[in-house]
Amino acid sequence: RVPRALWEICIAVIATRAKSSNPIFCLVLALMTISTALIDIFIWAPGFAMFASFETCTGGGIFSRQPKICKTDYVKGAGRLFTSVQSLLTGLFYLVTSVVSWSVFVDARDSKIAIKNADAMAKVMANR
Repeated sequence: RVPRALWEICIAVIATRAKSSNPIFCLVLALMTISTALIDIFIWAPGFAMFASFETCTGGGIFSRQPKICKTDYVKGAGRLFTSVQSLLTGLFYLVTSVVSWSVFVDARDSKIAIKNADAMAKVMANR
């Protein structure tokens, strides 16, 4: 949990820096959020959902002589399912953030290239 919290702080710092005119921060933010999104969507969300169980069992171990007795417990599995949905929604949020950040980076890069091309064409036309 601590590494994830530190990662979230790093994303927040980069996101505040991405507001500046330097588009490289948008690229870094896009790369950080896409990796977080993919891990949340394809690893954490299915992992929490896979181990969600609505049964509480006692006995029945390898060295136990008692039979395995299971009771249905609707509260136990709800927490894991809620965490799975939360991971999925967080991953989707980071996916959208990554797409927006990438589009801002590409737009800034393309506008700089367009300005350079316009300046070069203006110099060529001025020399005629």
